[in-house]
Amino acid sequence: MRSLLVIALLLAAAPARAGCPDPTELNADAIARSRDACRPADRFLVPSLTGGALHVDGDWWGVIGGQLALVSWRHPAPFAGPSHGELTIGAAYASKGPRHLVLLEAAARLSPERSAGRTFAIPFVGAAIGKNLSSDAPQAFYLAPLAGVHLAWWAGASSGHAAVSIEGQYHLPLDHFDRLRGGRVVLQLSGSWW
Repeated sequence: MRSLLVIALLLAAAPARAGCPDPTELNADAIARSRDACRPADRFLVPSLTGGALHVDGDWWGVIGGQLALVSWRHPAPFAGPSHGELTIGAAYASKGPRHLVLLEAAARLSPERSAGRTFAIPFVGAAIGKNLSSDAPQAFYLAPLAGVHLAWWAGASSGHAAVSIEGQYHLPLDHFDRLRGGRVVLQLSGSWW
């Protein structure tokens, strides 16, 4: 009897809607009053600080660096497609004792969610291409698939932006594969006043 009640409740429950309201169903005043998470935002030249760890050459290296989002956007929409994304360039410095490494990288990140009606826990996927420069280890170009989550994403209606993100990458070097392949964890803090 109890299982029949559970099945009946599951069949009768309406689907939850976590997305933004459909702009075709609302007037201009309602759209203007919608939550910050549902307002579109485009930002250019957004700086970021990054920190984390890189596993390469059999060791974990501490990493600190910076990125510049050439373009960063949030476009919640009722149709399929990514709602958040960014194109970045960056540099990072890694060290392990007396050994040092510099990473130069360009990356693209997209959120697979079409219309996240929240400002936290927004997943993203992407890819990076870069080069490591070092006098202590072999130098090589690398490709890196990546996945992560925007832990928090704030954007004002007309200006201002801040985000805290964490991502994981796996470096696939085009040369010296056995020594230079490895994972990377990145914590990113970004923000702008424009």
